[in-house]
Amino acid sequence: MVLALFASITGQASERCPPPFRAVFEQVAVALRNAPGNLASREWVRNMGAANQREIAVSRALDDSILKRLREGAVSRVTTADDLAAEGINQPRIVTFEDGTRALFKPIDSRRNPSGLEVAAYEISRELGVGRVPPTIERSVDGLGMGSLQLFIEGAKTRNALRQAGKAVPALDPEAIVFIYLIGEMDALHNLDNQLLVTDQPILILADHGLAFHPEIESIGLPTDLQLQSALDTDAGQDLAMRIRLLGESRLRPLLAPLHLSEERISALLARRKKILSLP
Repeated sequence: MVLALFASITGQASERCPPPFRAVFEQVAVALRNAPGNLASREWVRNMGAANQREIAVSRALDDSILKRLREGAVSRVTTADDLAAEGINQPRIVTFEDGTRALFKPIDSRRNPSGLEVAAYEISRELGVGRVPPTIERSVDGLGMGSLQLFIEGAKTRNALRQAGKAVPALDPEAIVFIYLIGEMDALHNLDNQLLVTDQPILILADHGLAFHPEIESIGLPTDLQLQSALDTDAGQDLAMRIRLLGESRLRPLLAPLHLSEERISALLARRKKILSLP
């Protein structure tokens, strides 16, 4: 299904697909050539938090197809987030493309959404195989100007909304804690009840990174040393730490260079990476 969606959206030849999945890709690609846009959101949620290298490869192929839609899709309308009850996000707009795909647009703002932060969080999540930051690009939208454009996750609700509805709200998991610390997302814990989850797959969606990549190594709002150590004492935390070790400065700097992050922000990120790897 995922690889067929990749074909239907991008029109890429099947040789772009990882070899173990090529036969499936070729069998179902034609059937889903005209898949509706909202399928992208459902498939992304289904593959959120890929657990092994094969799943990560599939997740990246799906992300590539979604990124192509976000970059090249023709916009059919723009609405306010309030109209769609999108809670917990600072004044975005919902951009709907002609194929039905929807995305959150946040205008670039020197305070709330500096250039590059939303995309940088996505790119690092992708490199680490975390797969919980929705595909994000920067793009100019007519009438709105330049901003970040992130896949809108259909059916997502805030922790607070789920609690008010009497549904179970899971605790912040170790992988999320380590990732939040690494990227210096100072608002995530303070504003935890406004973080998004999908009701039928209770995994925290790591979105809204306008306050990420804090230029100081430590800051109020980041996970404490105790929280970080506790997260790293778990299998999930150790697995992410291993992937962080493999994502060194020689890869991080070229990854972030096109996004115009300041040297202070990049240096603080590298310092937090070093701290994660120094803990037992």
